[in-house]
Amino acid sequence: MTPSPLDRPMSVPLLCLAVLVGAAAFGLLANPHFTDRLLAEGGPVETASVALHLLAASVAFVMWRKRGALFGFLALAELLMAMRELDVHRAFTTFGVFSTRLYARPDVPLFEKLGAALAIFAIVALLAGLLWRSRSELRLMAAERSPAFRGLVAVAVFTVALKEIDGLPRMLARVGVILSERADTVSHAIEELGEMALPVLVLAVIRQHARATSASVYDILRDPNLGLASR
Repeated sequence: MTPSPLDRPMSVPLLCLAVLVGAAAFGLLANPHFTDRLLAEGGPVETASVALHLLAASVAFVMWRKRGALFGFLALAELLMAMRELDVHRAFTTFGVFSTRLYARPDVPLFEKLGAALAIFAIVALLAGLLWRSRSELRLMAAERSPAFRGLVAVAVFTVALKEIDGLPRMLARVGVILSERADTVSHAIEELGEMALPVLVLAVIRQHARATSASVYDILRDPNLGLASR
């Protein structure tokens, strides 16, 4: 196979860093009115995010059907991200299914709480099951320090960072620190543009792992006669 810049071990981690820096620069330098329209709920960036998450989920699903294991986890994770962008997680309940208010508030019907808890349990069970079936594959990726493994770790850290940045203005407001309008715009730009870039980063990891799994060592791992098959 012809080498590609994406095959380099640190390509995805560096892309994550570039997205954060680029999004911050955009929020800092762009016209505030243009930024507000671009990053608005249901605006161009959010619409593109949904489309890209669905694309990444579709590609991962196709790879899962061919090679199984880790691609299935990525397919489900990307599908859930697309649903989150569409606000499915709070479309059928008083509060979002991941909000503690849904379960703590006495005025929320019991059936709503039970239904939401059951949905979360099913999601966690599916994700955990797919990760468990990928354990031998992940161990091999970690041992080899493959580009895809580094990319997975970078994407996980990147996702957590986006959530922390998104909640930062609210957390600071609770202790009496109010961000300036420009700082709030920068925070919002990093979160929204980062979420749009996230499925692109996942696609990069999918490509890296797809190239790696064409190697014979992965085919050997999936040989059912060895009892190590990931599917």
